[in-house]
Amino acid sequence: MNLMPSNAVKWVLLSSLCLSALSACSRSAETNWQGTWEFVNPDTGESVQFILSDDEKVYFIAPEGLSPEKIAYEIPIERVSEATAVPEDTKIVSLAEELENNAARAAASEGILSVSALMSGQQAYYAENEAFTDSFEDLGLSISPDNENYAYEMVLADNNVMITGSAQGDEAKSFTGLVYIDDEGITQGILCETEENSTTAPEIPAVTADGASCAAGSVSVQ
Repeated sequence: MNLMPSNAVKWVLLSSLCLSALSACSRSAETNWQGTWEFVNPDTGESVQFILSDDEKVYFIAPEGLSPEKIAYEIPIERVSEATAVPEDTKIVSLAEELENNAARAAASEGILSVSALMSGQQAYYAENEAFTDSFEDLGLSISPDNENYAYEMVLADNNVMITGSAQGDEAKSFTGLVYIDDEGITQGILCETEENSTTAPEIPAVTADGASCAAGSVSVQ
């Protein structure tokens, strides 16, 4: 029995959803959608092909390398409604835009997690050495100062260290964390993000007797 590799299943299912509408159209006397169709992943540029046959079936053509032999997988879909329009009050989302937004959210998550980890590392380092550091190696974390999504920097000052995560593209926010010593000699921290997507990290947060607050154009990350 030929089984489709698991890493291709999600991609095929997503593609087949798009073909479902085409298959329904192929049954219409007024519209002829029979033929070979190609679906291109806007995120990776990969493509897959489908055949809408004259007998109203949909076949997925396995790309080269997916199987040692030529295979066409029959996709079991059936028409459940005569509707040919998107229901009212339904938001239509471009798949390309959605993938781009997902990539931006993933990048932002990396920025938050990395700056937070560096802040925690600084607090642990201070507990052992009674000082902060601007060395990534000193913190013993597997965080690179520079990658395709963010550039990180640690800047020392009196009784504090500022940690920035500057987005490498215009599709994500940037972050600034501050670890400081309060009036009681206890390490405290605040993490701020830009209000809008930006490649420039927020200015250093202000510290008063009441605590720290984010600079203009940025908000605290809870």
